[in-house]
Amino acid sequence: MIVEQKEKAIKWHSDATLFNHFKATLDATELNHFKKKIKAKKIMTKLHKSVLIVLALFALFSQTYGEIKFCPKDMVFDGQCPLGTSGMSCFREFLARLGASAMPMNCRCNNAGSNKRKCTCQVVCSE
Repeated sequence: MIVEQKEKAIKWHSDATLFNHFKATLDATELNHFKKKIKAKKIMTKLHKSVLIVLALFALFSQTYGEIKFCPKDMVFDGQCPLGTSGMSCFREFLARLGASAMPMNCRCNNAGSNKRKCTCQVVCSE
């Protein structure tokens, strides 16, 4: 009966009152053995928590910083395409209107008539 109660005290070592109650009945060898068991259990608990945190962070960042997908986007602006800019004016317009997070690239400018121009850039797709 006492051995079972001692084992219960070890299993539920977080209940300090119960453990301290049986600590007086243990000899030095048993006490050291149980202290080692408790210490190992605490270390494993901390290790499990650390592993869980690392896995959660990995899952979060792999979703956040996964592969970036680009989609074509068209915008119409006033004026004609500047000569010799190779879409640089469109790049600047997209950057000004959508912000750097859109990451415009591969921009093209086409005159759309009546003093309008159509700009097409690859930008980060919105989900």
